[in-house]
Amino acid sequence: MRDPVSPEPALAFANVRAGYGPTVVLDDVSFAIPSGETTALLGRNGVGKTTLLVTAMGHTRLHAGSVRLGGAEIAADPIWRRARAGLGLVPQEREIFRSLTVAENLSVARRGGRWSVERVFDLFPRLAERRRNRGDELSGGEQQMLAIGRALMGSPTILLLDEPLEGLAPVIVDVLLAALRRLRESDALTMLLVEQHARLALELASRALVLDRGRLVHDGPSAALAADPDRLAGLIGVGAEPRHPEFLAEELAT
Repeated sequence: MRDPVSPEPALAFANVRAGYGPTVVLDDVSFAIPSGETTALLGRNGVGKTTLLVTAMGHTRLHAGSVRLGGAEIAADPIWRRARAGLGLVPQEREIFRSLTVAENLSVARRGGRWSVERVFDLFPRLAERRRNRGDELSGGEQQMLAIGRALMGSPTILLLDEPLEGLAPVIVDVLLAALRRLRESDALTMLLVEQHARLALELASRALVLDRGRLVHDGPSAALAADPDRLAGLIGVGAEPRHPEFLAEELAT
């Protein structure tokens, strides 16, 4: 069952300057993501994409500007309050509990709401098969599924994903993309996706934001950007986009 679409943006930054201690990484960043929209956040390495996600969660120092969640100002809220308000983060490092089983990783993250352990298992059947395995016994793809599932156990209204496809085999990428499409279409979950594989991100998202040196330099429909490879290459250097080892092996063999 879909959640009702809010008239307020799910997440909005207004003139945000943020970074680590006195160092400013994001400079005058403004955008608003409507409820239910999937947005891709693109850019070269080191331009501030991860910083933007963790600024939304409250892990950085906000020097100026406003951060709003569902219309409510959260800039002064601690991290735990932002999580309870509906923000869920899937970090690039995954950060699962390696000594706990799959089921325990999910159970300790539950805070009520629509998501349960069994519902995560329905989204990722492979995790159901591995429910008794510890986190350090999982493959990289299984750990990524678990990181997403753990974030969902907090019943977020917006999911922030930091390079969820990084370093994974194509078959696992397909599984994760199918799950994200299901969340987008069946649950109308709002998602902000940081991804180096730009073309995959543009296929999944309806809208694209591009950061360069901490500033937002593009905001528009994903389809239009995907259809303009010269523009895309100029914005993010798509020719230098990282490739999975399996893709590289296939290319070298041909």
